[in-house]
Amino acid sequence: MIDAHLHVVDVSSVQVEAHLAPSGAWWERVNPAADAVLERVHTAGVERAVLVQAIAVHSYDCSYLLSNARSGVALVGAVDPFGPDPIAALDTLTDAGIDGLRLFSIRSPQPWLAGDVGRALVARCVERRVCPSVCVLPDEISALVELASAFPDTEFAVDHVAFAADDEQLAVLAAQANLCPTVTATSPVSIDTAMRWFGADRLSWGSDHPQHGVEYPTPVDLSAAGRLWFGGPVDQ
Repeated sequence: MIDAHLHVVDVSSVQVEAHLAPSGAWWERVNPAADAVLERVHTAGVERAVLVQAIAVHSYDCSYLLSNARSGVALVGAVDPFGPDPIAALDTLTDAGIDGLRLFSIRSPQPWLAGDVGRALVARCVERRVCPSVCVLPDEISALVELASAFPDTEFAVDHVAFAADDEQLAVLAAQANLCPTVTATSPVSIDTAMRWFGADRLSWGSDHPQHGVEYPTPVDLSAAGRLWFGGPVDQ
C-alpha cells in the first residue's frame, strides 16, 4: 500500500508563506517530523510513502526533505520557477536524489506553468527521469492540460485532483489521458467520484498528512491498480 502525498517539517527551520497556509500553522498541531509521520504511516499498514515538499512551510529549501531519503520512501522536491536558474536548481535536486518535481502554481505572482519555464522544467524532468507532479487550483486546469498535452508520453501526477469540484472540471482533466490525479483528504471529490472519472489505473491515494489534521486517516489501497512507484511498477 502506498501513501502518495505526505508532508514532513523541521520546526526549527520553518519559513512560513502565510498566504499558502490559510488554515494556520498546522505543523504546530501535530509532530510533523519525518520519523513521527512515517511511524504513523507504517502503523496504519502503509508500506511506502511519498514525501512532498511542504512549500508553505519550507518554501523551496528542500534540505530537510532530502535528509529523509530512505528505503520505501520517494521524495518530491520543488524549485522556484521565478528563481535565477530553475533548471540548474532541478539538476541539483536530481543529483541529490529526488524522485519527483512539484510544479507548484498556487497563488503565483504571474502565470508560468504552461509557459517557457514550465515546459523547460518538464523537459528536464523527462531527461533526468524525474516525475512531474503538479499542484494547481481549478482556474489553472486549462494551463495544466496545455502543459500535459505538450508531453503526451509523460505521466503527470496531479495533487488533490487539481481541487476540481464539479463535473465540467473533472471532464477536462479526465480527457487528458496522461494526467494521473492523487486523491487526498483535501480533494473536493471522493474516491468513488474520482474512480468514475479516471478509473483505478490513473489514480493514486495520498493522505496529505499531517496537513489535513492530527489523526492519520484510514488508508485507501489503490496499489493493486498498478500505478507507477516513481519510475517502476508498484511491485518493485
